[in-house]
Amino acid sequence: MKVKNIKGAIFKIHLAKAFDKVSWLYLQLILTHLGFDIAFIRWILSCITTISFSVLINGAASPFFHAERGLRQGFPLSPLLFLLVAEGLSRALKEAIRLGNFTGLQLAQNLHISHLLFVDDILIFCSGSVRDLCALDHILKLFSKETGMDINVGKSTIIPYLLSTEEERVLSKLFPFHTTAFEEGIHYLKFFIKPNAYQKQDWA
Repeated sequence: MKVKNIKGAIFKIHLAKAFDKVSWLYLQLILTHLGFDIAFIRWILSCITTISFSVLINGAASPFFHAERGLRQGFPLSPLLFLLVAEGLSRALKEAIRLGNFTGLQLAQNLHISHLLFVDDILIFCSGSVRDLCALDHILKLFSKETGMDINVGKSTIIPYLLSTEEERVLSKLFPFHTTAFEEGIHYLKFFIKPNAYQKQDWA
């Protein structure tokens, strides 16, 4: 973006308690949509929907109860199932690009980048145009509604670069996230990424 002087915005999306809020219905629908066998889907759902929980209240165990959504932390299947949930967001972005509603960042004539997903670490790249911002707002709201997950506004970050005054106004209205200066960079997968001027403490 800096070398080619490409304007745009980078979104680092933080999902609030992502594993705990996954809708089981959404998971069933995405597994069906991806072509998995009905018996296989039943096996998967039985692993996550038949578990009972009990909590300690003032040292005494509560009666057992069932959850109505979510994936268990530490359960080996949970990260894999969450990847399928995130696949829904990925496909929504790709479909918006195919329909011409969303551009992402055009790095070369035939090369666009729109998002990077690693489990619940989400980076989205946007051209910064009003059309792109409105399309992204619609996609994120739809994803949140269908999956049951919420975006943590306080922990999500935007890095705008070379946007016009109107684009920045729309950006701040639709996405009340924390804004970081382009030169300050961003943390992704525990690594500090910035456009230039790395120092020893960055690598430490």
